[in-house]
Amino acid sequence: MPKEFKEEAAKMITEQGLSIPEVGRRLSIPKSTIANWVRAIATGTLAKSKKVVSGEEMEVARLKREIAELTMERDILKNPRKDLPLFPPFPLFSPVCFFNTDTR
Repeated sequence: MPKEFKEEAAKMITEQGLSIPEVGRRLSIPKSTIANWVRAIATGTLAKSKKVVSGEEMEVARLKREIAELTMERDILKNPRKDLPLFPPFPLFSPVCFFNTDTR
């Protein structure tokens, strides 16, 4: 990630007062990475990253994370919990109430 991006992420914490987990969620970056950036800026050791990442690569990474999240949500909905009954343990209506049992 570019140095400017890391500085902006750290500013969200130091100047805007957001928490590290909140910034991590907003940027889709692990909170440990954000914490490392904040610590590096505080000590003055934040260096420019060795790997140059283009905008397209960042978008691909974001889309891969989104696909993984949606796949997990789909799998959860597809495979419901086995310990929950499919139907309630009692009838929702009684068939007796529909028939007149009075034989007068």
